[in-house]
Amino acid sequence: MSYEAFANKIKILLVINEELNYNYTPAAKYLALNEGLTKKGFDSTLVGRPSKSKSINCKRNIIIIKPLIKGVVGKAFVKIQILFRVISSLIKDKKIKKVIIRNNDPELAIFLIPFIKILKRKVIYDFSGYLCKERIVEGRSLRASLIKPLEKLSLIFSDKIIILSRGLKDVLPKKLRQRTILLPTGISSSLLVKENKDKIKKTVKKYDININKKVIGFMGNWEKWVSIDDIINCANYLKEYLFLIIGEGCKFKEYHKKNIHKKNIIFTGRIPHKEVLNLLKIMEIVIVPYKKGPPYANIKGSFSSSKVKEALAFGKPLIVSDVIGKENFLREYENALFYRPNNAKDLAKKIRLLLKDKELYKGISKNNLKLSKKFSWDILLEKSGLLNYLRKS
Repeated sequence: MSYEAFANKIKILLVINEELNYNYTPAAKYLALNEGLTKKGFDSTLVGRPSKSKSINCKRNIIIIKPLIKGVVGKAFVKIQILFRVISSLIKDKKIKKVIIRNNDPELAIFLIPFIKILKRKVIYDFSGYLCKERIVEGRSLRASLIKPLEKLSLIFSDKIIILSRGLKDVLPKKLRQRTILLPTGISSSLLVKENKDKIKKTVKKYDININKKVIGFMGNWEKWVSIDDIINCANYLKEYLFLIIGEGCKFKEYHKKNIHKKNIIFTGRIPHKEVLNLLKIMEIVIVPYKKGPPYANIKGSFSSSKVKEALAFGKPLIVSDVIGKENFLREYENALFYRPNNAKDLAKKIRLLLKDKELYKGISKNNLKLSKKFSWDILLEKSGLLNYLRKS
């Protein structure tokens, strides 16, 4: 019997307490993973919250859990809805052998995992880093102390642990490292759709972008370990260029209010993923401004940004802050230039160098297009060992 024929008998459930939308990296990953598993012959089903995109909500292998109550109470109650839906699915359908759970919701995971184990199914815990450490950096110490034991127990009782990078493996206790499956963030085939110039022009016009200036960009919803200040301060040194900041994050309103008068900085806020890609196409350079320090910048090769890989897919040169945790597949002067973290002058210097040296620019662009092919979801799934594990009855 072929692997595909065997896989077709195995049902996999993927669970994430997120709006199923390509605008959110975790949700985009699960949408891609669900599609990838289906292509490989598995009977894969994704459970999540409703999207504003009707096309996503209508897919046959997606279960949408609509919140019964609005507001903050509704967000808490939807966890119970997801919990009961998953448990009822496992009870009704004994062909569901394995459940993949995203670690973004420790409370949901800690209640769900015991039921999965009692029903004699396997738990695969998708670990993107300790949330408790992230909450400490955000200044939410009480929240961190509450979820820390939940995360530890979820990891202990999981049969397998998916990790984004080799660096994240090192943050786990030694006993758990042997259970890990390396599955970095991949590149969706939807990225490689042929360029539509009319749609690009429409998006450029919508955000009032002056394409007569060279566009230097950032994209992503940033946390406290991303230094938007580096970009804003750099813009003061390079007024001849336009700095485009796509997404939202920590102190977004404050940044926007302070810099709205500057003619060479545009904040788009959170926008549809298709528009992000349209704007990525007009960028000359993509900046990745990681900060030094916790929770992950000091752990070698811990970062695995989807936005970095999207930039690679369009052959965009990168300028990345030189922290230990930066993506370990990036090579200086081959795929990117590195600048000193929290040093806007050095960032400005690297931008000038890259735009002035046309041969260097072309070389990096060519290398990044080639490198991006290694990050297609099909290749990553095959290399990860996840498929082989899922095929085991």
